[in-house]
Amino acid sequence: MNLETGFQRLEKEINRIDSENKYMEIWWRDDDLEAPSHSLENMISVSKNVNLAPLLAVIPARASKQLVKLLNQCDINIAMHGLHHYNYEPLTRKKAEFGSFRPIETQWKDLKKGIRQLEQLFGDLFLKCFVPPWNRINDQLTKTLPLFGISSLSTFSSRKEAAPVPGLLQVNTHVDVIDWKEKRSFIGAELMADKIAGELQNCRTGTIENPEPIGLLTHHLMMSIDDWKEFQEVCLFAKKSTSIHLTPPIDYFG
Repeated sequence: MNLETGFQRLEKEINRIDSENKYMEIWWRDDDLEAPSHSLENMISVSKNVNLAPLLAVIPARASKQLVKLLNQCDINIAMHGLHHYNYEPLTRKKAEFGSFRPIETQWKDLKKGIRQLEQLFGDLFLKCFVPPWNRINDQLTKTLPLFGISSLSTFSSRKEAAPVPGLLQVNTHVDVIDWKEKRSFIGAELMADKIAGELQNCRTGTIENPEPIGLLTHHLMMSIDDWKEFQEVCLFAKKSTSIHLTPPIDYFG
């Protein structure tokens, strides 16, 4: 029995979307940015090749001046990725910097500090989007984000609603290209294509309650130049269809 490859499944799903005259959007977020590196340069090169800018989730307390210079040259937008990217939760809980363990007042102070640092360093490149480390955030902080000038939130998996609170847009990621549980490395082009096909199918068939743009999630420091070549291959494959639009983050968060 011949097993369907990831690319074959993706091609079939794209053909179905085309035949049904539907339109799907795919966007890209990259996490844990601190400083320039060869990994970052490789990612920027891929971004140019596929003509899709990622939203770069920057850790404010670790952001270097060299990074500011590079991103201004590339004109790539950023989001706030916590403050220090520290885990404050007890060992019995899942990791989070802005989870339920710390007092909300302390979290507000960290939020204000991070916003101020990114505004001073990056200016208009900062899109006022908050990306909580480990994609976890407590509900109380979510409800107060607009009070601090944060207009958007991005985590992982399907969102419950587009606007969890008035003045706050949520646009999530859904396809994590890193295998964190076992290999801690890139999942490969075939599996990436298969995962994208699955998300496209969910959107096309209405199996999720609140359809949204499909978000790709990368961690540039975890990917080799060969990994990026495969990532690029999948993006270009999807891009061949006029029904699939690779969408820059500024279209959502700008």
